[in-house]
Amino acid sequence: MTTKRHTITIAKRKQKAWRDLLSGPGPKPRPAFCPFTLYDEDRGRWSFRGSPEDLGPNIYNELDLLYRDAVGKPERWTGYENEKKKIIFREKHTARPSLDATRALIHLTLQAARFVTEVYKQKPELCIEVARTLIEWPVIADLTQHRWARNAERLLEAVKLGSAIPGFVESAKATMEDVPRQYARAIYDTLFQSRWRYQEAAEGKNKYATCEGCPSWAVETLQLPKFTKQHAREWYTLGRKMLLKECPDFIDRKEWNERVTWYKSRALRNRKASEASRTAIIGEAFDDIRREIRNLAPSEDLWKGKW
Repeated sequence: MTTKRHTITIAKRKQKAWRDLLSGPGPKPRPAFCPFTLYDEDRGRWSFRGSPEDLGPNIYNELDLLYRDAVGKPERWTGYENEKKKIIFREKHTARPSLDATRALIHLTLQAARFVTEVYKQKPELCIEVARTLIEWPVIADLTQHRWARNAERLLEAVKLGSAIPGFVESAKATMEDVPRQYARAIYDTLFQSRWRYQEAAEGKNKYATCEGCPSWAVETLQLPKFTKQHAREWYTLGRKMLLKECPDFIDRKEWNERVTWYKSRALRNRKASEASRTAIIGEAFDDIRREIRNLAPSEDLWKGKW
């Protein structure tokens, strides 16, 4: 029979284990690069949804807590950060009922969308400057508003949503049948994420990442210029090196099966050879990937800071 004293002892042991985990050295540092992964449709779309790093502390933490409560997968613990992104307080999370969390998340989203609408009414030029580099924009479905759906369409036209990144928009719409576009998107994301991770490790900003064990192409990402059509060739060149290193037999993967037959015919025609070699077929595939990387790149410099 379990006594009250025994229950208290177990609880104290669990608390001590959590304290040791939070105050311990943490997991072993991992090589600071992003392995090549071919995204499916949903993951590919998410890869183009950036988030500003200069928001106030705890904003995303609170949203994530609401979301996890709503789907019935609550966090056990939560922490709060100061303006310098240092955790200053941890406590055990008390989960909300799923319905309450869902209701709170919806009301919070609606309130944020209303703020955005007010900003557009007062300073439309600011919203246009932001919207032209995005593929999404918040709108409110108001059943009491006459022709609200048409008004929402007019708003998206007015803010010129995605006008500066047509290549990104087309890539986000890509299906798995458009294999070169999928690979171009994955190559860009691999290089971009690896550069960010490697830079953090090199500057000592991430104690869980190390430069040791990283491939040579990850180091070379630091030398890449900003991703624009003017510099798309440099990104393609390093991306080709990365793909051949990380996935040397990519042309044998099933997603390329239908295109290989076409590439053989094209290689015979373009290279005027009697037989299409494996090298020639891979070259044809890279020609398509190169064109898609250039299409993916924006025409102008849209990035802040060094990259």
